[in-house]
Amino acid sequence: QAAEGDDAEALWRRARAHHDLSQQCDDKARQEELVRGGLELAKAAVATAPAGDAVAGYAHKWMGILLGRLGNFTPTKEKMANSFKIKENLETAAGILPEDPSVKEALGEWCFKVAAISFVERQAAKLLFGKPPQSTYEEALSFFEPAYAIRASPKLAAKIADSYAKLGKKDLAAEWRAKA
Repeated sequence: QAAEGDDAEALWRRARAHHDLSQQCDDKARQEELVRGGLELAKAAVATAPAGDAVAGYAHKWMGILLGRLGNFTPTKEKMANSFKIKENLETAAGILPEDPSVKEALGEWCFKVAAISFVERQAAKLLFGKPPQSTYEEALSFFEPAYAIRASPKLAAKIADSYAKLGKKDLAAEWRAKA
């Protein structure tokens, strides 16, 4: 819970801690509790951070990441509704923190997941929201590759390989898979 007098930096750092703890926990109910608690802290950080400040960038980053993690515990309708908020928060963070590789990676993840939405899910989203979220594997690569250039990791190389595989570019997928 956010405490009276918490500043935005303390709030986003606590939100990140909730996220990290949720990833170390095996109990699904506890994971959800931690994600929801972290999300409330991130919301408070976004509300109190000075606009355009690096602190606001981190607040938006963790808001987007935690909303994405919340999707593990919510029905499809809620996931779709949150998908727009996820992208909005991550794009805000990217505008403030253009060299943050984890923001780029999170945007790439968003693009990859949205590109993978099935026809049925896309039609349902169209009925519910008028326009479903849209992205492509190419757009995912446009975030993954710069993130890799800033901070190379086997995990990012695997995501790049998966994106190329989805595009049917087997040679590039194999090249990146070797780096993973």
